[in-house]
Amino acid sequence: MARILIIHPTLMAKGGGELVCMNVLEALQEKHDVDLLTVSDPDFTDLNKYYATSVTNINIRLIDGLSAISHRLPKNRFGKLKMAFLESYIINNNLGDKYDLLFSTYNELRVPCKSIQYIHFPYTDRNVHPNADDFSTSIYSAYDWVCDVVGPSLQGNKENTEYLSNSDWTGDKVDKALGVNSRTVYPPVDTSDFDPLDWESRENGFVTVGRISPEKNILRNINIISKLHKRNDDVHYHIIGPKMDRYSSPFSESYCDKVMRKCEKYEFIHHEGEVSRDRLIELISTHKYGLHGMDHEHFGIAVAELIAGGTIPFVPQGGGQQEVVGHCDDVMYDSVDDAVQKIESILRSEEKQKSVQQKLPNIDENFGRSRFQYEIKQITDEVVS
Repeated sequence: MARILIIHPTLMAKGGGELVCMNVLEALQEKHDVDLLTVSDPDFTDLNKYYATSVTNINIRLIDGLSAISHRLPKNRFGKLKMAFLESYIINNNLGDKYDLLFSTYNELRVPCKSIQYIHFPYTDRNVHPNADDFSTSIYSAYDWVCDVVGPSLQGNKENTEYLSNSDWTGDKVDKALGVNSRTVYPPVDTSDFDPLDWESRENGFVTVGRISPEKNILRNINIISKLHKRNDDVHYHIIGPKMDRYSSPFSESYCDKVMRKCEKYEFIHHEGEVSRDRLIELISTHKYGLHGMDHEHFGIAVAELIAGGTIPFVPQGGGQQEVVGHCDDVMYDSVDDAVQKIESILRSEEKQKSVQQKLPNIDENFGRSRFQYEIKQITDEVVS
């Protein structure tokens, strides 16, 4: 039995990173003495229900000081600064000496001890970001300098660290950013509650799952569906996900408002909002197609769920989502017109529909929860020993 500290500051955010953390906790809790380093006490009853996990008997170690304050800032803001404060907190409290292993499920950390680091996307080098040119300003240079001052003056113990990435695509970015050879461990996708209808019994419609925010490209999705509807008025579209107005301004219409106005314009487009898990399963399992809009998605749990539910999902080219659809060119698009053309060709051909379904991977086998937890146990035993 090893003493292991799992590091995840904001477990109640309920995103993909938190899904990974809960499954790591569940995988390691029986064999090892596991603590969780976080900002506030998590509600494991709520989290276990949300993620269908069984995490129990985890000791909580609360972060305090500037690190705790920084992690109460908006989730998608000041990520590099938050990590710098967290690194300093870990080193100043000698946590590396108190545990046999530090396991970060919250991206890379510069720590001078044995560790496993699960990286959703590297934050330390902006040059590997797909939109790197957007960050080449003096403001970002000044911000990086502040983060370097706040963080520890060390590079971390790379020789004694196992770097894990959520896709081969992300792994390539990790290797370039950190100068390491990372290992891909796909996130856990829960397929247990999907019981897809026969293809012939499904509605000839599309489903999107994800928050309503600019990076999800919902407006582009609507444009694709509206063009398809002009050619085939039998199609319709369900948008599932909460509104996320973090980009809104008092002087301009928010992205969510634009999406809502577009939805109201078309009677064949329905914004479902944030729905229950049962309703999510119902919509996916009763429709033939999925539509994903985010470019450079790091992995794409929503895409995996669309396949698990029996749909044929269409995704942008690029990112880890290519791996989720098995690099099937028939369902990957690079523009609105390309999406319309590829989707329409499949809509019109039952033979193509069957062919694409056979090309899509087995989600439980390739991305399932038991597979993830088995890999985590194996890697942890390797590193600890």
